[in-house]
This record gives sequence, structure tokens and C-alpha cells, in this order.
Amino acid sequence: MSKVVREFSHSPELKIVVWHTAKATSVGFFAPLLRHLKTWSVHHKCREMSNGKHLATGAVLPSLSDDGKLRLYSMRFCPYAHRIHLVLDAKDIPYHSIYVNLKAKPEWLYDRSPGGTVPAIDLPNESGGAHLYESLVIADYLDEKFPQRPLYPRTPLGKAKERLLIKKFDTVIEVMYKVFMGTHVPGTITEISNRLDFFEKELQARGSDFFGGNVPGMVKWRSLMKEDKAVKASYISGENYAKFMETHRQGVPDYDMLVNVAKKQRTS
Repeated sequence: MSKVVREFSHSPELKIVVWHTAKATSVGFFAPLLRHLKTWSVHHKCREMSNGKHLATGAVLPSLSDDGKLRLYSMRFCPYAHRIHLVLDAKDIPYHSIYVNLKAKPEWLYDRSPGGTVPAIDLPNESGGAHLYESLVIADYLDEKFPQRPLYPRTPLGKAKERLLIKKFDTVIEVMYKVFMGTHVPGTITEISNRLDFFEKELQARGSDFFGGNVPGMVKWRSLMKEDKAVKASYISGENYAKFMETHRQGVPDYDMLVNVAKKQRTS
């Protein structure tokens, strides 16, 4: 088993998500992967995003102070929205988070993202108060607009190659979601492993801990990422992610699960 696939298989977060998913679907289907999952508990030091409820249809757009901060429209469990949280936090860019319910979307979301998708972002300091949507478009804008801690190589060719890697990794996420949502077919786990082999070869060719060198860049992998401050700022444990995916499969996604847990802890 390759290094990247081993890290994928031994990821505490994935173990928990796969375990909960297996209980909700078919444990037998996951046997080939579960054989590689040896440790079923882990202590996490990273904090989780827990502020702000998800706004639904009919909700009024929050009135925020005119402080010039970017406004990110997000969903707490969306990996593509996480991508922008990571970029913003890595670059220490001040911003407001506005979470939206993707099952009952507020009308004003479509003014910023025609397809009603997240992430989307308000750019109050740009002429005309511009908006952007699509995670890679937003990430590219932020990396060029805010040069501190560059997340892409500075050469056009290097940047183009990183973009290709990111797009290719999106295909891994797509297949993983089939597992999480219970819409997989036999052979899906093998397909994920095969797709990860590509990244194993690329990482070996670069001879570094991260795809971007010695520090995380726009392309990232490995458990070392959890020690990065940007990851700590938006981290969600595998256990909580698995609980959310279970509610999603039941057709009633609990977007505010973390908010409700935090509220209960404060009042107990």
C-alpha cells in the first residue's frame, strides 16, 4: 500500500466517518478498507468552527458593520467552503462568516452565487462591491490580492500545475462523497485508492512533506496539516463530520449541529 493511501486509510477522521457510514449501510462493503484501520480513537487538539447558525429561506441578510472585511458565505460541512476558510486563515485576512442552509437557501444567496452554491464571497473594497463564487476562483483571487504567505508557486507554469493537481483531487472528493452518502457501488474504495496513487507518485517526485514544499500550499495532504494554524481555525473532527453525514443521508441535514452542542454545553 502506498504512503498516501496508507495515510488516507489511517486517517482518524476517515476511520470515524467510514465507520458511521458502514453502520448506516453495509459493513461488509467496507471490509477491505476497515482491515487497514487499526486505531479507532484519537485526541484532537484542533478547535472546531462553531459560531453562527445557518440561515434559510426567508432569513434576512445579516447587517454587518461597514468595516471593509470580506464576507464569506459558507456551509460548515462543505469541503469546498473549507478551502476558502483555509486560505483566508492562512493569510490572516479578516472576514465575516455567514452560514447558509443548502436545503432551504436564502434568496439573497443567488445574488452572489447564481447556482446557489457555496462558497461565495463579498468584496466590499472592490469597485461596485463585487462578489465571487466557486472555490478555486475565490482562492486564486485571494492569493493574488493578498500576497502574504503565497499559496501558489510564483511562476505561471508552476501555478498551472498546482491548479491541475487541485482539479484532479476534486475527483477523489466526488468519489468519497458517494461512500459518505451511501450511493457507492462495489469497488468504490479501490477506486479511491487508485486515484490517490497519482498523488503518491507526485509527492515522491517532489521529495517534500507537502505538495508546496516544506509548508502547506494550495495543494495539501498528510496529518501534518492539522498542526497548521489555518487548519486549526476551521477544523471539524471526523466524528462530528460523520454525525452530520448521517443526518444528511436521512434527508434532514443538521447544519447547526455544532452550534446546538456548544449552546447546550454553555447552559449545562
